[in-house]
Amino acid sequence: MAIRCRVLVLPLFLACVAASTACARPHSFTVANLTVEKTAIYEPQETGRPYIETACRRFKPSEKNILKWLRKTREVTSENFNEEATTTECYAEGYLTTRDGQRLNWTIDMGGSGFVKTPEGKYIYLVGPDIDF
Repeated sequence: MAIRCRVLVLPLFLACVAASTACARPHSFTVANLTVEKTAIYEPQETGRPYIETACRRFKPSEKNILKWLRKTREVTSENFNEEATTTECYAEGYLTTRDGQRLNWTIDMGGSGFVKTPEGKYIYLVGPDIDF
């Protein structure tokens, strides 16, 4: 009986985890419109990483790519961002307009982490998958 319960509970648990991950998205804002202003921005912090620079030249995500990525992200604290973020030193930036009319600037790293800055200077830190481009 115990084995049978495990067999039934595990798929249910995995389905719940998958559903909650698929529905992850920023909860502090809802995007009405998004604009990509700059792509393939490379600012090396370390030397000897030419493969990142090469990959960065091809990093030109579209508005559709960024919106898709945003739907898969989750908000984290600044402390967790420093621990969880994957940074490549290659990023894109732009702005978005929220449904309530605010204009927010965003910066997103090719590795799948980024932030949104409010007009008041508050940062909303986001962690998600690598960005398709």
